[in-house]
Amino acid sequence: MASAQFDTFLSSPVSVFARLDVPRIPLTAKLSQVAAEYRNSLVHCVLLTNKEGKLAGLLDGNAISHMSEIKDTDTATAFDLLRLNSRPLVAVNVNGKMDEALSVMNGDSRIDILPVITNDGSPVGVISRTDLAFKSVASGANVPNASVQFSA
Repeated sequence: MASAQFDTFLSSPVSVFARLDVPRIPLTAKLSQVAAEYRNSLVHCVLLTNKEGKLAGLLDGNAISHMSEIKDTDTATAFDLLRLNSRPLVAVNVNGKMDEALSVMNGDSRIDILPVITNDGSPVGVISRTDLAFKSVASGANVPNASVQFSA
């Protein structure tokens, strides 16, 4: 039974598991706004957008920890902080399937928070490894090693 539930999970649309309550702020936002949005985020991340409203970056706890490296915090922006983050930006389409999302999350970079975007690149939300672990336990899907790593 658990295997059938896991197969159903893998074939589910990303939209079912995407967390939509993620702050979206422009790359031009001051660091004080970035810090405030991050502190108020239940997912502990902030999605950054460019002038066209498309996904330009994700700031998570690792990226936020680099704030102290910025000298002029009064004029620095989210873009300045993003430049200190060496991880490449990857995202999954909201119309994709969870097996695709898990494949990306479990890839070489092991991503804990994966941005979800529309076909035109606008951010919708995120999928977080922590949320997936809680949902798998709550649903009784018995995803193997859910708290450590999902396998597609």
